[in-house]
Amino acid sequence: MTQKKFVFHIREYNDCDHFSPIIWKLLSVGHEVIIVPYYNFNFHDDFRINYLLKNFRNLKILKLSKIYIHKSTRFFMIISKFDFNNILVKSLFRFLNWPFKIFEKSLFSKDTVLIWDWGNPGRLSHFEGLIYNLKTIVIPHGIDIFLERYLDEYPDFSDRNIYDTYILNSEKQKAFASQKLKMDLNKLKVMGCPRFTKEWILKSLSFTDEFIFGDENKQKVLYFVPHADHGPKNNLIERLIKEISYLPGISFVVKMSTRQKNILVPKSVSHLENLDHVHFDFDTPSTNLIYWSDIVINHGSSIVFDALQLGKTVIHANYLDELSSIFDDGDSTLFANDLGEVIKIIKALPHNAVEPKKIIEEQVFNNKDISPLDDYYNLLTS
Repeated sequence: MTQKKFVFHIREYNDCDHFSPIIWKLLSVGHEVIIVPYYNFNFHDDFRINYLLKNFRNLKILKLSKIYIHKSTRFFMIISKFDFNNILVKSLFRFLNWPFKIFEKSLFSKDTVLIWDWGNPGRLSHFEGLIYNLKTIVIPHGIDIFLERYLDEYPDFSDRNIYDTYILNSEKQKAFASQKLKMDLNKLKVMGCPRFTKEWILKSLSFTDEFIFGDENKQKVLYFVPHADHGPKNNLIERLIKEISYLPGISFVVKMSTRQKNILVPKSVSHLENLDHVHFDFDTPSTNLIYWSDIVINHGSSIVFDALQLGKTVIHANYLDELSSIFDDGDSTLFANDLGEVIKIIKALPHNAVEPKKIIEEQVFNNKDISPLDDYYNLLTS
């Protein structure tokens, strides 16, 4: 096996969430991985990176200097105005980049593959990838559960064909990328989602602390507060939290959005924190909360796939936001169209009335027999 070098650019918690299983797979086989944190991502506080650093010597963290970051993004803006595939143009920019080369030896070599999350071209290290002929790959955050999220958005028409490969989660996203963003179909790969494979879910549970809260004999209910961009109906959400908090015989955890960790608990429900059986959680990994729970209430996050993989009862409360999603058909979750139906389902449990196998095969495995972890690995190392 030829050892390759993979450079993952991580800017936030959610990037790390979906990159981690892929990084773990590459490290386990013996490839070298370099994580480049930027946008002030605090990798010291990430439990997955800490686990990987502790267990793999072929992983490095490389914090780049501000002058390098500034140079990389500025030079991209200049080279993008030329034919950057032209040998003379590349030679010119290699010469201009020569003073920085001594600091880049550990980052770029012949077999290096550069990886980012979804986003525009021209981010950190993309310029270097172009002039040194390195493979550039963009990986999605995970599963986009919303059906019509992009229809009213004005798309960014940056030339994403500058990347070598753009990985997507669904044929719907592939059609959008091809039609709206004018991307080359040969560069678009529809693959599964390693983050939501049971293999990775169980692995992540093995190196994190078990979440313990409430009375073991009570029904354990978990609700995920959605991201503000997902059209939440806050007045209905606050009423849901209040009503569930006062139900007898339950332990109730409200998980705040991981993308908005600075958001405060609304004043109208903040007094509920004083109840022994209610907990507003900001820091516990979502998978650990799901493992603890009996019932998961969700409507605006793909984290529901953790619950489906772990066999939890899932209530899809679609009335709490303004977006339609892949769960609205009610085939893979228990569907609740109002607060009364949520309460009714909670009181009638424990049981699971649905079979999530079909949606897991479609969304996590992309209807393939091969695990997405292996599928990604084969693509990245080919």
